Amino acid sequence: MNRPMTKERDNPVGRSGQSNLPSRQGLYIHVPFCTSKCPYCDFNSVPVSGPTAHPFDSFEESRYIDCLMAELDSRLKSLGRTTFNPATLYFGGGTPSLLSAESVARFISHVNKVRGKGGGSSSSLSIEEITLEANPESVLQGPVSNDKAVSKDKLRGYLDAGVNRLSIGVQSFSDAELKLLGRPHSVEEAVTAYEAARAAGFENIGIDLIFGLPGRTVESWRESLKRAVELRPEHISLYGLTIEEGTPFYARYSGESVEGPSGSSSLGSSSLREAGGTPKDGTINDGGTITDETYVALYSVAIEVITGAGYDHYEVSNFALPGRRSLHNSSYWSGAEYLGLGAGAHSLVYSSELGKGVREWGTRSWNISGVSEYEVAVERTGVATEGSEELTGESAALEAAMLGLRRLDIGIVAIGFKERFGALPVDFFAGAIDLIEHGLLYKGGEGGEDLLLTPKGVTLSDTVIARL
Repeated sequence: MNRPMTKERDNPVGRSGQSNLPSRQGLYIHVPFCTSKCPYCDFNSVPVSGPTAHPFDSFEESRYIDCLMAELDSRLKSLGRTTFNPATLYFGGGTPSLLSAESVARFISHVNKVRGKGGGSSSSLSIEEITLEANPESVLQGPVSNDKAVSKDKLRGYLDAGVNRLSIGVQSFSDAELKLLGRPHSVEEAVTAYEAARAAGFENIGIDLIFGLPGRTVESWRESLKRAVELRPEHISLYGLTIEEGTPFYARYSGESVEGPSGSSSLGSSSLREAGGTPKDGTINDGGTITDETYVALYSVAIEVITGAGYDHYEVSNFALPGRRSLHNSSYWSGAEYLGLGAGAHSLVYSSELGKGVREWGTRSWNISGVSEYEVAVERTGVATEGSEELTGESAALEAAMLGLRRLDIGIVAIGFKERFGALPVDFFAGAIDLIEHGLLYKGGEGGEDLLLTPKGVTLSDTVIARL
């Protein structure tokens, strides 16, 4: 947004939180194309260069956008929706910034036509937040070391198309860590891309950081955090590194042979083991995974540095300057409906009869993950749904608790939870009292019955949620 949001907009679903059905809708667009496949990544993404590349030229880009538009039309028709008014639109990936500004504008224009608002960039402002994920290398015309200019026209084109929030995948402010992660950009290029986005006119920028890299130090993580807050982005997201089976990182730390993005096999033969905590010199063991103690130490340093710079720690993994919380993700955490389009995208939808006495827990669905298979399916039938699942009352309650606890200043809202599931959260979950007694949860809120994480519980949030 181009102005600070009010407190009401900062908490778009209000105190009802997880009551019967948040009225907001979100639209998620999955763009699976990447410059290269990072060795730790198990997301649904495909490289556009190298031996295993998926072709990505102007024809393929146009074809994919055509499929996204066709899928939107078909999904709304199959759901019996005469209107669809998403409050937020999110281009995720993959690397959405590989798309041209013209392609992004074409899709947003189509969304506005579906919404009945007509085409054109001005009408896209009626969608409160339009986020596009970007990687530094994809908004540069070449390496900074070669004195290549930043593609400011591309960034301005995104703004003109209606994108008002940019999320940049910086991941680290250490060149050594970026190399370890297999990222195709340098620290200098990340900073240049960030500054170019500012110069282009973006007033709402978020950056992503990864922590828990094997062989690195707590101090190197602290330095990355300091560099991040010095740039003063509106939003900072943190992700703890996990070693996922089937990735080159798993091969590196388990000794198994895994086909990498360049066609190479095993990257190493060291065993996958837990590190022995944080040594006196602050080095994180080179064993792949890290202990809970080390994870908590790294996470605690992040909270200290980022909140000390004036950011609100509003969600377990997310920090924002006042009024700059992610509206799209906040809707996710509130249990709001969202429609996912593109290869491998997921959706959560409710009956169109809701509000007319119909009680429903929601339906999850997911698309075919292969890009070519997705495109063929949409071109043949208009949809590419691979499977779906009707949520039960129990699974919906567990999900509401998990998502609610992640929202640190809201938690599981008792009145909304009881309206939907028939009991207060402290009574519904057998483990709640024990977690309160151990100082991991506390009861708060207007009626004193909401459940929220304590500061200790925040650092052990996965454990708390599992014990529920």
